Amino acid sequence: MDERRARRRERLLVLVASALLLLPGLGRLGLWAPDEPRYAQVAEELRSFAHGPKGLVVLHLNGGVYDQKPPFYFWAAALAGLPLGRVTEGAARLPSALAGIACVLAVQTGLVHPTINYDDPDPACEIGGISTDVQERPLRAALLNAFGFGSNNAVVVFKKVPSTAASRTR
Repeated sequence: MDERRARRRERLLVLVASALLLLPGLGRLGLWAPDEPRYAQVAEELRSFAHGPKGLVVLHLNGGVYDQKPPFYFWAAALAGLPLGRVTEGAARLPSALAGIACVLAVQTGLVHPTINYDDPDPACEIGGISTDVQERPLRAALLNAFGFGSNNAVVVFKKVPSTAASRTR
């Protein structure tokens, strides 16, 4: 029971530390051209419901149909913009920061979330790590590929730091 409580405490500490590292200052800088202003505008048109219910599925940029990216990021940024009534710099960057926190937690817990839309795998093309189920794996690092995910084409690698006891045994 004490080991379980210690693991839970460690996970909470990792969650708080990663949030303190990734969340402050999200809105401190203006949006970086060319991608962030465009993505924020798409999310703002979604948040403002400017195109009615259809606009929740068919994204728009400056009134025209925008079909260059999948909608999840824009839905998340629009949702983050609701409390302030507009998609701010911080709201536009929040989905990427939350994805970073999820990567840190995946490395810390060793739990890999299922791959979405992976319903009909080709048995002749087995790719390790892709599954429809949660997997427990010994992870040393996780890569957050944020191309078109509310950032300016960034890739971040989150690496697990060995514990002091584990590093002494090596």
